[in-house]
Amino acid sequence: MKKIILLALVLFAALHVSSQTTSIGHRTVTFNDATRTGGYGSGGGAGRQIQTEIYYPSSAAADGDSTAFATGQYPLLIFGHGFVMAWSSYDNVWKDLVPQGYIICFPRTEGGTSPSHTDFGKDLALIQSKMMGLNTVSSSAFFNHVINKTAIMGHSMGGGSSFLACSGNTAPTTMVTFAAANTNPSSIAAAQQVTIPTLVIAGQNDCVAPPAAHQDSMYLKTASSCKAEITIKGAAHCEFANTSVTCSFGEGTCSPQPTINAATQHAIASVYYSYWLKYWLKNDCSSWNSFLDSANNATNITKKLSCNVTCSTTGINQTKNNSSIKLAPNPTESLLHVSLEKSETADIEIYDAIGRVVKTLHISDANNFTIDVANCDKGVYYLIIKNTMAENKAIKFIKE
Repeated sequence: MKKIILLALVLFAALHVSSQTTSIGHRTVTFNDATRTGGYGSGGGAGRQIQTEIYYPSSAAADGDSTAFATGQYPLLIFGHGFVMAWSSYDNVWKDLVPQGYIICFPRTEGGTSPSHTDFGKDLALIQSKMMGLNTVSSSAFFNHVINKTAIMGHSMGGGSSFLACSGNTAPTTMVTFAAANTNPSSIAAAQQVTIPTLVIAGQNDCVAPPAAHQDSMYLKTASSCKAEITIKGAAHCEFANTSVTCSFGEGTCSPQPTINAATQHAIASVYYSYWLKYWLKNDCSSWNSFLDSANNATNITKKLSCNVTCSTTGINQTKNNSSIKLAPNPTESLLHVSLEKSETADIEIYDAIGRVVKTLHISDANNFTIDVANCDKGVYYLIIKNTMAENKAIKFIKE
């Protein structure tokens, strides 16, 4: 079975691309911080102007500006760019995450050659409160669409500034960084006051902000009771973004160079941040177990992990040996026979390893039934049973 899981993880990381099923809307909003000056944004005026590019799930037939929101409420992601890098360099990030059901905000401040890391960290933190404010304004496009579940995220300088934003700040739900660079003031020192769940993603071949001098220390110093560091083998610094001439130029002057391409690096990183965000922002227990399966079995990363997570606290009673649910055969190549402890009416959902629903069905007062999974790709899946008592039960199985 371990070989099957390993193969599934390797294939998933190598082939994963965002399967966009939701159109992506875009709006530009300039927030104001009356307590500071400077920033970047149109209109001038007193205070600090923080022009922010916002991408969100849209109900429109195609991606576009100022389109209507898709029905529903969504967790909020706030992403800080790297040194002299534009927000547009991270289209790989928003094209991956928005279809998964998130709103993502990119502040355009501190894009020059003498950035204030302190101000950038404050910008990241401020956007959360501003967006939650818009959620309650009936005339806002974001009215009733923003859930108070937030991740502060960032790459390079933006990753280091994320530590500044989250130091002593418990308003965000979690933090995720990519090749985070130590800032001034020190993000390594700031990590000692970060208590929210933290995922640090690093590149083994990063010669711009080498893990040993940057991300390893941030992970070590982070005070969170749940923290993880995923280091992608052969990955480099700039390739967490899509394109940046300035970043690539700097990276080209140092060594080691990447030994995997950018698309592969994006895919591997997506495996981990997708699981992590879905667990912490959407309370999805199966995603936490998938995160652990990937971290423990994948051969294309190394990991550090210090977490004590009990998945049952999320509302899904997920266990490998749930006595009330029996699946056979497991692993299976085609037919999955399901036996329940008693006859009940329930909705059945099967999720793949990144939390996408791949099959649904409804049963009426049955305790034995069969599901055909022959058309599902090989890999790890979770069968979730939602019964009439609103008690969610889940169990993992392997498709061979």
